[in-house]
Amino acid sequence: MSGRHPFFDRAVVAAVVVAGIAIVLTLTGDAMRENLQWTRSGLQQGEWWRLFTAHVVHLNIFHALLNALALVLIAMLFGRAFTLARHGLHAFIGILLIDAGLFWLADVEWYVGLSGLLHALAAAAVSSSTVTIESHGVSRCSASENWCMKIP
Repeated sequence: MSGRHPFFDRAVVAAVVVAGIAIVLTLTGDAMRENLQWTRSGLQQGEWWRLFTAHVVHLNIFHALLNALALVLIAMLFGRAFTLARHGLHAFIGILLIDAGLFWLADVEWYVGLSGLLHALAAAAVSSSTVTIESHGVSRCSASENWCMKIP
């Protein structure tokens, strides 16, 4: 693991920016959320931006803050697992799969929040690393970067 402080990692900075956008959009009120949330009827009318914007708008400030905190935490834990471009690719694929699942597999009219995307990003990061539990503690190791971090 490099000697860089985790707060200066690009993934963490990107996560803080996305988290900030999510919080600001939540503070703008219900009208903004309704214009940006994923809606089946909106997509059927060609409002394609909803495929992406739904993942950064939230029901309320508590929802936004929880998702923002989780996003930054995931970035701090797994930000170095991939390049920023690879994290972006995982986010894009996650968004497409979530949207496709909502549209074709679920019986929902609307959706908001980062929760689904958080799970996709965490799954991608965890699948690239191994966690070993030993008698003297827990270690998180990355096969792709050849490093281990002792977790007390």
